[in-house]
Amino acid sequence: MHSVLEEFNAADIPLDVPLPRFASPIHPKRHSSWSDSAHALAGNLPIHNGRVSELRPWQRYALDRALECDSDGKLCWEIVIVSAPRQVGKSVLERIAVMWRLHQSHLFGETQDIVHVAHNYRTAMEIYRPAARWALQTFGKHHVRQAQGQQHIELPDGSRWMIQAATEGAGVGFALSMVLVDEAWRINRAVVDAALLPTMTESNSPQLWLVSTAGTFASDLMKSYRNAAIAGADSILILEWSAPDNTDTSINDPDVWRMASPHWDDKRAEYVKRRNETLTEWDFRQQYLNQWVPNLGKMFLGPDVARNVETLAPIPSVPLSFGVDVATDRSHAAIVAYGAGIAEVIEENTVQRSGVAWVPGRIRELIDAWNPLAVGFDALGPGASIADSLKVDPDYADAILMMSGRDMCAASAQLHDAIVSGGWRVRPHNAMAASLTQAQRRTYGQAWTFARDAPSSGCPVLAAVTALWAQTHAPAPMEASAIW
Repeated sequence: MHSVLEEFNAADIPLDVPLPRFASPIHPKRHSSWSDSAHALAGNLPIHNGRVSELRPWQRYALDRALECDSDGKLCWEIVIVSAPRQVGKSVLERIAVMWRLHQSHLFGETQDIVHVAHNYRTAMEIYRPAARWALQTFGKHHVRQAQGQQHIELPDGSRWMIQAATEGAGVGFALSMVLVDEAWRINRAVVDAALLPTMTESNSPQLWLVSTAGTFASDLMKSYRNAAIAGADSILILEWSAPDNTDTSINDPDVWRMASPHWDDKRAEYVKRRNETLTEWDFRQQYLNQWVPNLGKMFLGPDVARNVETLAPIPSVPLSFGVDVATDRSHAAIVAYGAGIAEVIEENTVQRSGVAWVPGRIRELIDAWNPLAVGFDALGPGASIADSLKVDPDYADAILMMSGRDMCAASAQLHDAIVSGGWRVRPHNAMAASLTQAQRRTYGQAWTFARDAPSSGCPVLAAVTALWAQTHAPAPMEASAIW
């Protein structure tokens, strides 16, 4: 282990490591890191293909952060997220992390059982195979199982590295020390939350690793944990190299390519240039800029919907309604105002103001200032608890309109028809444009609503749904007010 210098802090990233776009601060309990031990193991064991001669700077940095430990030697981070573009060395990092953990029964006082899942068998085997070859040569065939579906390495002390399918039964029956989820954007969240995480409950210093390129916005596992890490969850480390989430970013700019890559040299520059010339825009953004992209299926409302419904006209001076929606993981929320066929996003947060604690106070301010017809909430959605807290206050209870599942379906259909017919307009806003362009349906019986966990967040469009419904379903009109 190496001790942390007093001046070492979240801003101190080694000069030879390109700056990650997102990096959790140094853990407050960090005393040192086990990374020296991992580096030594990576150099001493022949567990790589021949082209790997030494660790790249970004791999050393990632190990240093992931293996931060407290003064008792316990690992600080329960969950490690590493996100970077394709072909920068993520597989080598994963192999080192697993092999180091596999050899630490003495450090953690128990045999180490590790489950490794990936979206397909070949992906997992590319990481596992060089280590299995070393184990076969070192310990013999009785310590390595190669049959598909049963692959594992078992050390003489009983510690195991096991490959399992990414199903909701993964890891069940084991007491695991570490779980590695490779290309996590392709894995269903239930595989981790319901199956794998509970298996680590009793282990000493357990860690879940989620390693992946960016995915589509339907990637519920990676998106949820990534959002929590960016919001500052103290148990989740995130290290992400990516270009900004902005479709206006030029995909032809070598400086943007380099910004997104933790490893860069002339060979990679030429390789990325060739991929830029041959891949579709969205494939290139996802694979080499590490940008989250829309689901690549047919767009529900069409690619031009945002442009077609935008207007610079202000909302007329008419009685207003407001709509509120909260993300499933409570990482962000949106508030939309509506009147006379025109909507406007007046509050929306992502990274800049995470969470939803600000929402109740802001709703009270809006009610006090504009005396709206009503403020709509989905009674079955994550924002219901906020609505409940407002309804117990007699000064605001009358303005809160709770919408049933049937109401949400009717209002979603109403908004859809208004968009298609040209009867609904919205003032320009990036979050709303993305929400409309990437909108998805969620089945509700024989009907549907707009999906909350749709690409780029369904909160703005759902807030528009509740605002539209609130305009015509308030218990009684309130005093009209001037628009802001």
